[in-house]
This record gives sequence, structure tokens and C-alpha cells, in this order.
Amino acid sequence: MNAFHLFSLGRIPVAATGGYLLIAAYFGYVYSYGSLALGAVAALCITLSLLVHEFGHALVAQRLKLGPKVVLHGWGGLTFHGRAETNKHDAFIIAAGPFAGLLLSAAAFAGYSALPHMVPGVLLVRDGQYPSLGYALFALELLYKINLFWSLLNLVPVWPLDGGQLFRLLMLRFMKPAKAERVTHVVGIGLAIVGILVAALLWKSVFSAIIAASLLFENWRRVNSSAASGP
Repeated sequence: MNAFHLFSLGRIPVAATGGYLLIAAYFGYVYSYGSLALGAVAALCITLSLLVHEFGHALVAQRLKLGPKVVLHGWGGLTFHGRAETNKHDAFIIAAGPFAGLLLSAAAFAGYSALPHMVPGVLLVRDGQYPSLGYALFALELLYKINLFWSLLNLVPVWPLDGGQLFRLLMLRFMKPAKAERVTHVVGIGLAIVGILVAALLWKSVFSAIIAASLLFENWRRVNSSAASGP
């Protein structure tokens, strides 16, 4: 994965690929409501949300001295680190990402709820009018909604989402590794198909349907790979 270094935070390097710039621009456009400034705020909110999620993983991995590195890419973010010594450590690392996102969502919701009462005249963007601090309210609303949605969605047991990785670790407690892998990816295939239908028919979201289709392909590939390698 070709990525360029952005910065380091707490000795954790952060890099990004060119694909991430495209996805940030896409979400900036979707949430711009015809305003370049709102689009820029939305792109920053997406970036902050991904960084908080990935640093949830990375900080636990760093605590375990696994040398984490965060990369933002065209499908979101990844945290690379050394192999955890135990499945328990692995589970802590995986769960920390969605947990960090939910904390950010809760904090943003608190700010979104309190700000209009703290500062008179602060209104949500309406009719093309952007009052002072309206951008802050817009950002807080976006942060709490995005992080709540993504954190909960990411816990769905579809590999390679965090929920899928946690599901695999759970299966390893009850069955041999080869069978656990197969069960994980078969469940992933079924849920990815449901995801495609929901995205296409209910949400009318081409982007979400594409993501669900990519998850379907990845789990299908892994099932076929495990079948070819034998029991």
C-alpha cells in the first residue's frame, strides 16, 4: 500500500494514500449542501472520525508494545501492528476502535445538545444562512451521527470489520481454527448479501452497496481459499 507520511502522534506514525483524498473529497461533496466551506468541514469531520477510531486500536496496540502504524486509505483506515501474544489482547485491540468512536459520538452529541443553550442565536444551517458558530453545530451533529452509525455498523460480524474479527476470535474458543475461519466467512457472506439489499433497496446508496459488495467478495474469496487448502 503506497502511502505518504502525514505526522506522528505519541510515536504512532500516521500515513495516507491518494485514495483517501478521493474518499474525503467525496464525503465533503455529499455533506456540502452546496457550500464549499461546509464540504471542507465535513471532510475534516470524516478524517477526525477515522483517526479517533484507528487510534483506539493503535493506543492499545502501543500499550502492548506492538509498534502500531495508522494508514488512511480509499476504504477508510487501517491500523498495522505486530502480532498480539494472546487472543484476549487481540480482542482488546479490535474492540478499542468502535469504543473510541462511540465515546467521540457521545461527546459530540453532548456538545450538539448544549451549544444552542450556551450561545444565544446559534442555529443549525437553514436556508443558506450560516450564523456564527453554525459551522461548529454542523460539525458536532455530523460527528455524533457518523461515529454512532459507523461504530455500530463496524461491530456487525462481517469480516474484515471489527465485528467480524471479534466473531472469529469467539469461534476460536469453540472450534478448530480452520472451521472457525470457514464459519466466520460464511456468516460474513450471508450478512454482506443482506447489506447489499439494505443499501440498494432501503438506503438507495450506491456507495454503501459497493462497500457491502466488496465485503461479500472478500469473504467469498476466503471461503474458496480455505476450501482449496483442505481441512
